[in-house]
Amino acid sequence: MIIMAGFDFGTTTSSAVFARAAVVKNGITGVMEYATPEVFFAAEPRYTPYLEDRIDEAALAGYIDAWLAAANINPKDASAGGAIVTGLAAQKENSSMIASLIRARIGDAVVATANDPSLESWLAFMGSARELSRELPDQSIINLDIGGGTTNMALGVNGEVRSTGCLFIGARHVQVTPGTYQIQALSPYAKHLFSHLGLVKNIGDSLSKPDVDSIVGFYLNLMRRALAGQSTDFSDCEALHEQVPFSLPPDLFHPSNRAAVTITVSGGVGELVYRAMAGESPTGVTPFGDLGWDLALGLVGDEWISSSLKTHVPKNMGRATAFGLALYNTEVSGTTVYLPSESILPLRDLPVLGRISQDSSPADIIKLLELAAKSRTGSAIQVHGRINGQVNAGANSAKEIQMFSTVIANALRNSGYPHDRTLVLLINGNVGKTFGSLITSWGRDPFRLVVIDEISLRAANFVNIGRMTHQIIPVSFYGM
Repeated sequence: MIIMAGFDFGTTTSSAVFARAAVVKNGITGVMEYATPEVFFAAEPRYTPYLEDRIDEAALAGYIDAWLAAANINPKDASAGGAIVTGLAAQKENSSMIASLIRARIGDAVVATANDPSLESWLAFMGSARELSRELPDQSIINLDIGGGTTNMALGVNGEVRSTGCLFIGARHVQVTPGTYQIQALSPYAKHLFSHLGLVKNIGDSLSKPDVDSIVGFYLNLMRRALAGQSTDFSDCEALHEQVPFSLPPDLFHPSNRAAVTITVSGGVGELVYRAMAGESPTGVTPFGDLGWDLALGLVGDEWISSSLKTHVPKNMGRATAFGLALYNTEVSGTTVYLPSESILPLRDLPVLGRISQDSSPADIIKLLELAAKSRTGSAIQVHGRINGQVNAGANSAKEIQMFSTVIANALRNSGYPHDRTLVLLINGNVGKTFGSLITSWGRDPFRLVVIDEISLRAANFVNIGRMTHQIIPVSFYGM
């Protein structure tokens, strides 16, 4: 049984999710995977604590300890999942300390990262819209995860994310006294927006209803333009609000295709959107001291964005990212990995330097290995193999495995790859043990090589590899 953890520290709120799952072999594909996870603890979101312009480390440590105690688990039993700092919280100068807080309690098995907007977009889609996407395999689903600081966008088809993007649109760029529109704080993005809109307002001043409408109108228009693929035509202010461009298929929103596109929303503002759709109204203005309800009501009233919101509701709403981290951020290896010694693991923050295949030239593989040799902490390379079975699958398969492994073995020798430097090959086929054994001449060559198989290939910059548990190894990507 694997314990999976997900921690999301956002601009406005922080939350945690814990789940458990058995590791089983898929009866159809033969691939090792998690059985349907059971979420046994999901914390209610709490306000992310700040001390002036820093995250309150002591208060946040208290949150984490309280969640672990409430979940009633041994922290060291958590072997999969992750922790992420998002939105404006990720821009605080001490945001990196959250990784230290998590690792001090749980260890190296859980990915901990700050300011990874594409990963957050992927996680939010997986945590909220994946099941809906699987139910509607012919629909393109765009999930907008709208929180306090950012709107993370992800396009998915049949449960697979195809594209991600991120805008600095959120509820707490403008903070006000609850129940009023008196300004308490403005983010740098809000200050630039005020200048763009001609709003001359300072701390302590109050926004009028037309002022609020112009702010929300800018946000909605920017969302529509990003969804229409018009980011190359952004004004200076719009471009400032774009963190990651959202690349979409041409003519996705053409009238002839519009019926095949569904928009869903998640995050704190997304939760308010669906509450508004159900007829709920805010108690007075700005009950949370921000423009969350104003933005939510603007989305509900925007016919272009809200046309599918009434009929398609995702899951987990404000905790989508935490659920995505706990349930989907980690894959498990096959049971035929090549691992000379279990003491090599865990491996944390390995750079993923590139991808090779049987079509790669020896020169290209040598260049990649020479780059890998410069990473003193080790590195990972993704391997796309055409062989998706064991060596006894047939003479041709055995020959291809032998030829490919010989090319890599020769490249390791010719590149002068250090024998004490860990190299991890992540391969999508079920050939890990055989592949690693052939590359190292059945262990005679002293390369510190690990081959982990049955891992899907991702566009990621870093990977965490956990300790072997029940003969499988958890693998988590980030930096997407």
